[in-house]
Amino acid sequence: MAIRIAIGGDVSFSKHKGQIAGLIVREKGPIPIRLWRKLTKYLNSHSKGEYSPTIKIKKILLEEYGSFWKNPYKEIDDFEDINIPFEKLGNFFKKTDIGYVNLETPLCSDGRHIGAFCSSPEYIHALRENNIKIVSIANNHSFDAGERGFIETINILKKNNIKYFGGGLNIEEARGGEIIEVKGVKLGFLGYTSICNSFFISLAKNNQPGILPLFEPIVLNDIRSLKKKCDFLVVAPHFDIENVSKIHRNSIDIAHKMVDCGADLIIGSHAHVPKPIETYNGKLIIYCLGNLIFLQKTWGNSLVAQVTLSDSGKYENVEFYPINTKDMNCSSPYIMENQEGDRLLHNIKKESELIFKTPLVLDKHILKIHTF
Repeated sequence: MAIRIAIGGDVSFSKHKGQIAGLIVREKGPIPIRLWRKLTKYLNSHSKGEYSPTIKIKKILLEEYGSFWKNPYKEIDDFEDINIPFEKLGNFFKKTDIGYVNLETPLCSDGRHIGAFCSSPEYIHALRENNIKIVSIANNHSFDAGERGFIETINILKKNNIKYFGGGLNIEEARGGEIIEVKGVKLGFLGYTSICNSFFISLAKNNQPGILPLFEPIVLNDIRSLKKKCDFLVVAPHFDIENVSKIHRNSIDIAHKMVDCGADLIIGSHAHVPKPIETYNGKLIIYCLGNLIFLQKTWGNSLVAQVTLSDSGKYENVEFYPINTKDMNCSSPYIMENQEGDRLLHNIKKESELIFKTPLVLDKHILKIHTF
C-alpha cells in the first residue's frame, strides 16, 4: 500500500516583529538625502559599507511604559479562528499519511521574547488537526523566545503527539533524530541549520537544550547512524541563499554528500522562495519550497509537495503544487489552478531542467516526477 507524505515549507503564525517594536524609530531623513543615498548605494554596489539609518530609543523611562508598551503575546493573534491559516489548504495534508513542515517560530507564552517571531501556543491545534505529524525545529527562529520558550515549544509538541527533530533538550536527543513508522515503513528524520540568530548560543549541548548546526562531520555521521534504523531517511537542512531562487554551490555540495551517505530525501528551507528541484542518484533534493504560512507580506508564491512511496519505502512519484502565499494570502494560502500557478511551475521546471536535468512533467496545474 502506497505511503503519501505531504510537505510544506516554512511556518510562522507570528505577526510580532521583535521585543522592542514600538520603542525603535528609524529616522529616514529628508527625501532628497534618501534619494541620494539610494543612488549612491546603487552606483557603488561594490562598496564595503552601506547606509544604516540612525536608530533612537524613545520613551524608555518606566513611567512612560503604560502609554504605549504592549505585551507581545497579546499582539500576535489577529485571527478569529486559529484554523484560518489552514482553512483553504488543510485537505492537502489531511488526505495523506503524514504531514511535515518547518516550524520557524516558538509556540509559547513563556520566556522573554528576544527575536522576530513568537506564536501563540493555541496554534498547536491547527497543526495537529491538519495532520502535521512531524516538524523540524532546526532553524534560526527556534530561540526567538529564548531557552524557556524553546523548551515550552518542545513540551507543547510532545503533549499533542507531534514529533520534532533538529533539536532537543540535549545534544544526544537532538542528534538521535526521529523515526515514525507508517504502514510498516520506518521513516527517519534529521535536521540542521546553517543560520542562528542567537550567535549560536542556541546550539544543543550535553546538558543544555538547543538545535543542531549544519556541520558536515556531525551531519554525515548522524545520517549513517540513523539510516541503519530506518527504511527511508529524510534530512532537512535550513540553509542556502535567502530571498532568491539561485542555489549556492556549497548547498548543492552538502546535499549531494547527504545523499551519498544514505539520505533518501532532502527538504531544504530558509530562503522563503521556491528553488529548482534536483534528482540525484535516484533521490530527491528539494532546496526550498518557499513559505507555507508566514505572516510577513514580503515574498511571492510558493510550493507544496506530495511524495508517494511504495510499501517497501521506494519512490513511486512526486507532485508539486503551486500555492498563493503572496500579499494577503500569506496568512491563508490556497492551491492555484490558474495561469499564475502554471507560470510558477513552468519556471521551476525550466530552471530544474537547465541546472540539474531533472525529469519534470507539467500536467494539469501539477509538476510531476515519475522517473528517478
